[in-house]
Amino acid sequence: ARMAPMHYQEANPPRVGGDTCCDSASHPTSLRRLSPDAENDRSAPHDAFLALRNRDYRAFALGFLASSTGLQMLSLGLAWEVYERTHDAMHLGYLGLARAVPVLLLALPAGYAADLWDRRRMLAATQALFALWCAGLTLTSWTAAPLSLCYLLVALTGITRSAHGPSRSSLMPLLVRPEELHNA
Repeated sequence: ARMAPMHYQEANPPRVGGDTCCDSASHPTSLRRLSPDAENDRSAPHDAFLALRNRDYRAFALGFLASSTGLQMLSLGLAWEVYERTHDAMHLGYLGLARAVPVLLLALPAGYAADLWDRRRMLAATQALFALWCAGLTLTSWTAAPLSLCYLLVALTGITRSAHGPSRSSLMPLLVRPEELHNA
């Protein structure tokens, strides 16, 4: 099977008229690859909200927005609490390490797990674990438990985050049609 030839179009085509101080030859233009039937693609207008018209993707995107907002609020609250309790910026670094090291160490195994298991269940499980770890962090804050327990819970959220990312990313192509994927 022979592949169709690729067509290219200048990403920044030269302007007609207007700027007379410089010509298009003095500015390098980059090329972008067009699909094999490029002539047909030029006639269709780009729909920036194509993926959002998909009910499944819309629910997924809103859930991701809520989850990300919650995790960012958790990060800010944790940093505030740790600094208020220690007045030491080094402890903020320990907090960052407790969150990042599990993600770095477990990213590849978690990606492999996302390929093996049901991504929807894995995503739901990671969301439930995030809620559990957040409840634990709430209790450590409420009771002024030792910071080592806080670091342990943050490391557990890091482990959960390492599984959450691949399951979420690999679920995306299953939610949208191929023509919606580029703006999902």
